Amino acid sequence: MRKPTRRQREADVTSRLTVRTESRPRQRAATVTMAAAIAAVAGLLVGCSESNGTAPTPETSAAAPVSASPSSPPLPGSSIQVSVPPAADNAVPGKVAFDPCFRVEDSLIAAAGFDAGSRERNSAEVTDFPTRTDVGCTFWRYADINGEVALTGALDIMTSTSTLADVTGNDKYQVIDSAPINGRPAAIYRMTEEIMMSSCYAAIEAPDGTLQIAVDKAPSAAVTPEPCEQIREVAEIIAPALDS
Repeated sequence: MRKPTRRQREADVTSRLTVRTESRPRQRAATVTMAAAIAAVAGLLVGCSESNGTAPTPETSAAAPVSASPSSPPLPGSSIQVSVPPAADNAVPGKVAFDPCFRVEDSLIAAAGFDAGSRERNSAEVTDFPTRTDVGCTFWRYADINGEVALTGALDIMTSTSTLADVTGNDKYQVIDSAPINGRPAAIYRMTEEIMMSSCYAAIEAPDGTLQIAVDKAPSAAVTPEPCEQIREVAEIIAPALDS
């Protein structure tokens, strides 16, 4: 199976991974493409900090020793192979205590069906707002499509100071399931005005506010289940990290 070159991968993403991300609890309204993140253009949203923006190909996802962050180090004995920088502006532990980048282990990411080796800071982190903080990481999903390794979706895991009530009480969000996740109050929702319906979200009550989990899908990626068909399963896999 041939692996794509960076140019082939970016062209594939540009044509297939357009994502509508309006008014997520951690983001301002905007329409973006995942190709923008891959190409490292200015962050997904106005006012949000920028990540390195490069979606690694399978060959660049090799394990690297994790560097302990002075603000949110991995727990002793944790299994995280890829190093990421700490959140900006001393957001952890200055504003929130739980940083998914350092607390959600590789085994959970792999169990959810995503590439743990693609761990990177989410480009829509919010660390400098006086009333809201959102920090976390993005992970990518690949599949063999007609003998080619293709990027088919993404997983965002964010700690947010937004509360569950901020989600359930906002008419911009369509709550489709409010059953608990891993024993915690939760809501599964999507954007009311999201045209492409290529993303689905879970908000789980957490000490900092909520743990926000988003599953994004390439519109043409037939091999990947619809986001709202898999978000609960993914969230149930990730949520136990809150108890670690």
